[in-house]
Formats: sequence, C-alpha cells, structure tokens
Amino acid sequence: MYASCHRAGLGAVLCDCDPVMPDAGCHLCLAASQAGGDYFRRAFHGQAQMLGTGEAIADSLGYCARHAARLSRIPSLASPVATVFGRGVVLVQRLLDEAFFHEDIFQRMVFGAGTACPACRYERQRVAREFTKMGGDAALASAASHDGMCFHHQLAIGRTMTPHAQTDWLAGCGRWLGREADRLTLVLGTETAPAGSSPCRSLVSRLVGDQVRRMRCDDAGRGTISPVGEAMSSAGMADLIGHPDACPLCRWQDAATRRWLDDVTLALRFGEGGWLVFPTCAVHMALVLELEMPGLEMAMARHALDASGVRLQQDIDSVESCLAPPAASARRRLPRARWLPRQAAPRRKGDAKPARCPGCERGAVALDRAASTLLALLQESRWRQVFAAGHGLCMKHFAFVFPLAADGVVRTWLAADQRARLDRLREELDAAPVQAWRAAVHRFSGDRCLG
Repeated sequence: MYASCHRAGLGAVLCDCDPVMPDAGCHLCLAASQAGGDYFRRAFHGQAQMLGTGEAIADSLGYCARHAARLSRIPSLASPVATVFGRGVVLVQRLLDEAFFHEDIFQRMVFGAGTACPACRYERQRVAREFTKMGGDAALASAASHDGMCFHHQLAIGRTMTPHAQTDWLAGCGRWLGREADRLTLVLGTETAPAGSSPCRSLVSRLVGDQVRRMRCDDAGRGTISPVGEAMSSAGMADLIGHPDACPLCRWQDAATRRWLDDVTLALRFGEGGWLVFPTCAVHMALVLELEMPGLEMAMARHALDASGVRLQQDIDSVESCLAPPAASARRRLPRARWLPRQAAPRRKGDAKPARCPGCERGAVALDRAASTLLALLQESRWRQVFAAGHGLCMKHFAFVFPLAADGVVRTWLAADQRARLDRLREELDAAPVQAWRAAVHRFSGDRCLG
C-alpha cells in the first residue's frame, strides 16, 4: 500500500496543505484531496492491508487531527477500525513493556510521532506521482505552467529543481505573484464582496492552498480545535490534569490557540501588529477566516500576499547563494517585488524575515510549557493520583512528554500508567468494538479529532 515513489522526496515537501475544493485550479491540491478519501477505502479493507495499517498506526501513534476527525465520521468502518487499532495497541504495548523495552527504538518512534500520519504520507506519495505525470522539472520549467497550481505548491516544486532551473521557475513565480497583486489592487478599489464569495478569500486560497476554502464545506475540517468551553480556556494545568474526558495537553494547546485568535481580533480591530499574529499556514488561515469580522478577508489577503512575497524572496536568496558568480542570479532576473511590506524587505542577503506561522509557533510554545508544567506536577504523588483518575494523555502527547521525563519515578510511572490505559482500551475494543472504535481514535490522535 505504501509503495515507494521515485519522487518521494518531492512529496515530502509538496503536500503541506489540506485541499478539497476542485474548482480552486491547483492540480496538486486536487490530487491530495482525492488521495485523502481514497486512503481510508484502501487502508481498512482486506486482511493484508489492515495488518499493514495497524503497523503504520503503531509506528506513527495514530493519525493527525485532520485525518482522525475524518475517520471518526465514517461509522461504516467501525468494525475494521476497531480491529486495526486493536492490533496497533498490542504493538505499542510491547514497546512500553519493560520485558521488550528498547530505549533507542522507542526514542526513534516517538521523536517524529507528533507530526507522523499514515494518511498524510499516502497523500504526499499521491502528490509526488501527480507531479511526475506533469512532466517533471524540465517540462514545468519550459512550459512555465504556474497558473495550474497554488503558490504554495509552486514554491515547493521550485525547491526540488536544480539552482539554474529554479532561477527561471522563480521568475515565473514572481510574475504570477505580481498578477495576483494587481488583482488585489483592483479589489481594493471596489466594495467588499459578501462573506463566503469574496475574491479576497479566493486569493488566499490560491496563495496558501485550498484548505482555507475547506472549513465551510467539510465538517471534518473542524478537527483543529477540540470542543472546549470558555471556562476551560483559562484553566491551568492543575484544573486540566484530572479531566475525565480529555487529554490535558490537548486542552492546554486549544486554550493557547483561542488566546492567539483573540490577539488576531485585536490586531485587526486596531490595525496594528498584524505581522506578529496573522497566520501564514492554511490551517490557521482557515481558522481566522471563520471569525467573519468586517475587513477580515481583505486583511488576510494582503497578509497572505506579503508572506508569499517574503517566502519567494527567501528562495531567491537561497538560489543566489548556490549560483557562483558570474552566473546570472535570480535577483537580476526577478527584481524585488514591489508589494513586499517595507518592514519585511531585507537589506542584505539572508536578512529575510522568517515567514513562520504565528499560530503554529504559539501552539508549539504552549506545548513546551504544558509538558514542563505537567512533569513538574507529577513529581508529587497526589497529582499522580489525580492524573491516574482522569483521561490521561493521548498517544501523540505521550510521545512528546515521555522523552522529556527524567529517569526515575515519574518516567517509570508514566510508562506504567499509559500501559494500563492501553490495556483497558484493548479490552473495550475486544468486548464492544462498535462502541469503542471512536475511543481508540481519540486515545491515539487526541481531542482535536472530536472537533
């Protein structure tokens, strides 16, 4: 099922968005969208494929929030999902069992578990195959076929080319981005279109990927923030550690995301500090667009255009560093884009401001703080008792916390506690698979699959 693709390295960077809308015009986004649905039809049908899926789930400790949310909304797969996750539980338990425990193997597994997902890997392979059907580097560079792709995939394809081929490709990317900037200028001179049909939303989709159009069209796309009340948003770890139905780290991250959305609202309202808080990835851009504030779509379109220009300039600088003089540099072929924000325009090579998504960064910082706070609480036996009586950690966050725990009581206790929870889950899957399959998805992938 996971046959290697001769452009697998390309697929690893191409499919970072979650597209579904076929009318957006990006062939690679459409390929990823079709692969998402095709994966579950293949992975949970057939004994051999289900065995392979169980091993993949054990290796990645579940699915990402997006695919877990989609899977939890397919009740027809209840029985095979229970079987597959039951197999995955057995494999994971062996890694946590002291009799079979191998520290180096477990460390390799948990190191990338936070971002690992078998369905995402399947999508990346599909996108890589679609790219080879388009003719590869030479055909794309000669045809300069930028109009059939979102800007996210244009840059991703350019990074797979040789520096000389990338020079011409980035020049085409700059011309494409210039046309989009001209379109935005025309929009600025007109009245704002109704929400949901705004050309600004379409521009954002063409720049960062089609997931920004997905949130209104697919309920599974709402598995980004778990359903948590406003009171829980301000709760501390002492309030979350014994939650009966939720992973405390999932809730902590969700509260941080809500606070970040509040900052976005304030920045939009007062017109200051947008560059510090406005998102750049498709996931968080879609979350912000759901706020539906006056002028929001216009601000996001401008910001997405500026961030795309910064990414383009960073790639240009990277090509320049690879091309030895007197070869023609990408900067001579493509002058600095006029729409780059003044404060973001670099003065020297390598000075470009990183276009990292503030929403992603805020979540990463919150996770680090939550893990350290949890481990500090678990040093005391009374908090270990409270934690044991609650829901505990999802497997994704267990993989993050466990390597951070120092050798000693807390580390040993965490492993024993997680083994006990997996034992109970396996018993539930064996006794009532139709009722327990969603609990298995929840245990492995976290609260966000319930959004």
